[in-house]
Amino acid sequence: MNNIDLKQLGSATPNSSCLGKGLERYDMDDTNRLYYSVWGDSIHFGMKLTDDCTFDEAIMHTKRHIAEALQPLPGQHLLEVASGVGETARFFAREFGCAVTATNISDQHLAESTRRTKSQNLDSLVSNVWADFHDLPFNDGAFHGYWVQEGIVHAHDKRRVISEAYRVLCPGGRIVVSEQTTETRLLNDAETKRLADRHGSPDLLNADGFIQLMIEQGFNMVRDDNLSLYLAPLFEAIVQRIEDRYADLIKGIPAHIVDWNLDNWRFGASKARDGALGWHILVAERPD
Repeated sequence: MNNIDLKQLGSATPNSSCLGKGLERYDMDDTNRLYYSVWGDSIHFGMKLTDDCTFDEAIMHTKRHIAEALQPLPGQHLLEVASGVGETARFFAREFGCAVTATNISDQHLAESTRRTKSQNLDSLVSNVWADFHDLPFNDGAFHGYWVQEGIVHAHDKRRVISEAYRVLCPGGRIVVSEQTTETRLLNDAETKRLADRHGSPDLLNADGFIQLMIEQGFNMVRDDNLSLYLAPLFEAIVQRIEDRYADLIKGIPAHIVDWNLDNWRFGASKARDGALGWHILVAERPD
């Protein structure tokens, strides 16, 4: 874990320009309390494979799906970007014996991930590092695998993010991108702006757009797993969780923060039902 040479990071703390418009919420105590209360241990999408599948089980299905796509081996070194609170990184370390560098630009998420990593005695395998996925502080070819869950949707330069992923992967290394996709042709101008402001990103890509970026940067596509049918049920489950706990949530979290997020997840569920929002897991390889 300690043999990776980092570029000079200075204080290794984010500046506001890296976060992007609207993404400051990921470093706010109140917003994170809401996310932890609603999502639980893993702030990522989940695949509800059966009617009786629980919320947590759905999220675990996604982790296993990513693992099957990434094909990790014991002793390999993997990179996660936009790592949330590191639950997937710890899953890979625990289940496959991989060394994982989990990166994020949220000090709040990194601190929580570091706490959980230490409490689970996984700090010998998992390193939590501040890094902007537009400009990764790692050597060329440093990692055997790279994954990101619902993070590139927030990037202000998606081409740069994919280019950096290609650079830090060794030949034959795999990238797995789990991402919310957008069909802007099914949105009006106000809805498009609302999503762009929500994500803090000027461009909203569909699956073909993400695939084209990956091919342009040199990746060979392995497959495109379209999981869009699971997105509306996920957002609807989050809405239901907030509505069921609303009275208790606003005792510790300002009501305007709960209401803003609730309204956005209702909107997301509606647009997922309409087909304007989707979810794809894209798998590609850096050529040997």
